[in-house]
Amino acid sequence: MENMGKLSTAKIRGLLIDDKTGKISVKDVADDFRALQQVIDADFFDIARRKIGNKTYAIICDDEGLLKDRRITAINMGYSEDILVGSLFICNELGPELASLLDVDIRTITQSIRYNAFDSSPILLIGDSK
Repeated sequence: MENMGKLSTAKIRGLLIDDKTGKISVKDVADDFRALQQVIDADFFDIARRKIGNKTYAIICDDEGLLKDRRITAINMGYSEDILVGSLFICNELGPELASLLDVDIRTITQSIRYNAFDSSPILLIGDSK
C-alpha cells in the first residue's frame, strides 16, 4: 500500500513515429499513463495490437485520431480499412504489461516502414507478412 500514488520510474524503450515531424526515433518513456499520452500528443490513447512481420506488437495510438486532422501512419496491406493515425509508440507486451523493444524488434519494425511519395511521411505496414 505504500507505493500507491507514486509514479513508476520504469522506462519502456519503444519506436516513435511522429506524425507532425515525420521523424522516427527510439525513445525511452516512463511506464506511466501521462508519459504515454505526452509522447504521442493525445488526450486519450488506445493500445492496438497488430502484427508487424511475424510478431504482434503493442502500438500506442491516439484514440480520437480519426476525429482530428492527423496523418495516416499505419495501414494493413491485407485489409485497407485497418489504419492507424497520428503519432505511434510501438513496444512489446509481457502479459498485461508494456515492455521494451529489443534491437531485433526495432530492425523488424523499421524495415516495415515505407515513405509516402506525396510528402515523404512515414507509413508503417502492419498485418501478416506473406
